[in-house]
Amino acid sequence: MSKTNIAILALLFAGLSAGFAVCMSFVHYAIWGFVPPGAFGAFQQASATRTVPLAIGLGISSLVLTLITAIRGLPNVPRSVIWIAVILAAIPWIATPTIMIPFQERLAAAGPTNELINQLLWRDILLRSFPPVTQSMILLGAVLRSVRRS
Repeated sequence: MSKTNIAILALLFAGLSAGFAVCMSFVHYAIWGFVPPGAFGAFQQASATRTVPLAIGLGISSLVLTLITAIRGLPNVPRSVIWIAVILAAIPWIATPTIMIPFQERLAAAGPTNELINQLLWRDILLRSFPPVTQSMILLGAVLRSVRRS
């Protein structure tokens, strides 16, 4: 498979991952406050069961394909640009076990208060939505630059 084709796949999965992350932040987590406290534990578990596999599939694919793109390079694109995209793709995978899961455990114990949900939402936007959106924009620019100059 050509360098450009792998980069296009990386872009596709980065875009899908970014779209999923934005929906999680602005739609899914934003409505957690409407879940009654007594049902919140079951809701949170059901949410994880349904969303985590998709997040893993999209996010890991995006990270691996972006890493392959960085290693192989793209014509007329500095490798450092692609390595920045790799770092951005890795941020959610570092933030999830170190920051987000402990915070969600705290939220599960305390219940869905507006304050905790707002904190979750902003952390999720900054650590799991913004990085893949920015990664996607970098990859789009890199692919366009590579294709235009070829």
